Amino acid sequence: MNEHQSNQVESIDVTDPQCNVQVPTRDSNKKPSLLEVLRHHIKSFNGSDDAREWLKHIQSKFSAFNLTFKERFQIIPYFFEDDVFIWYALNQDKVQSYAHLCQLFIHEYFKLKQNSDLDANVNLGQTNKYLLLRFEKDKSSSIQLIGAVVIRPKSKTTPQHITSSSPSQHISSSSTQSPNDFNYSNPDKKSFDITKLKEYQFNDKQVQKVLNDLKENTNMSFVYQDGILYKLASIPHGKTPRKLFYIPSSMIKHLLISYHNNPLIGGYFAIRRTLEKLKQQFWWPDRPLLLPDN
Repeated sequence: MNEHQSNQVESIDVTDPQCNVQVPTRDSNKKPSLLEVLRHHIKSFNGSDDAREWLKHIQSKFSAFNLTFKERFQIIPYFFEDDVFIWYALNQDKVQSYAHLCQLFIHEYFKLKQNSDLDANVNLGQTNKYLLLRFEKDKSSSIQLIGAVVIRPKSKTTPQHITSSSPSQHISSSSTQSPNDFNYSNPDKKSFDITKLKEYQFNDKQVQKVLNDLKENTNMSFVYQDGILYKLASIPHGKTPRKLFYIPSSMIKHLLISYHNNPLIGGYFAIRRTLEKLKQQFWWPDRPLLLPDN
């Protein structure tokens, strides 16, 4: 082997200690030459550049070369450098696929812009904005929703209109949809637990005010059923409103953090898309500030 050939092979050494994944050798469809070509077109990522733009760029190059997800999974670690490579080395045993690697990368390196004017001592009216900025900043939080969300259609019921001051009675209209039945299996009392919603609503002054108003005006956009208060949300081109769980102020932070940290729910999606998912099931008084209905 001459010196020129030796240098070529060394530049694509598959025994590179930076990565344990197997990159095809020169004997298998000339993949090493493809790696060399990609290195001329793709800048390695060390964490200092914009992660979103870098991932979009490398994705476009992979697509231009018609690489399969398996090939992308094998090649992309060769473009990690410095702290990013250390992050990958610590997590590579957890990575199951290319899509999963992208998910972990997004969660680690897509940072939200910080608002220098944000006051840490926010009031309820600023809760949504504050919590969004805290998602990436508060790395010390171990709050996580453990287990999957089991969604089962609930059988139709015929609730009764409220007739007394007791909050345990039911109020609804026959035109409302039955909500999805959530089963959150979570032993962490600091995490969001839908089974405690009734208790938190009972101790929330705003919820109790809505219940009192509801006794006087049953045409409000709320419904009280099975001991839980719901917000009625109109559906475009639909006659039947959707019932959204009314989340008391004391549960909002736990809901957002748990929903965001759960890989089965937040997972691959960006924060905005995760919140759009929340919008389909939950409501709280300041939510329209963060997620306008229109």
